[in-house]
Amino acid sequence: MLRIGAWDASPVPPPYDVEVASGEEEAGRGLFLVRACADDWGWHPLRQGGDGGKYVWCDLAAA
Repeated sequence: MLRIGAWDASPVPPPYDVEVASGEEEAGRGLFLVRACADDWGWHPLRQGGDGGKYVWCDLAAA
């Protein structure tokens, strides 16, 4: 199992009902791609209270 993660300063949780971005948009595809390729994914706040950003991760199983 390989776990990949990233953090950002926004405390806003990632949406769990991600839809495909249109072909014209330059943003909004990352989480859709993660959900399509990962075996599992999730997130958690970096600090209690939710004002310290978040950590988003995904797991990829070995082939």
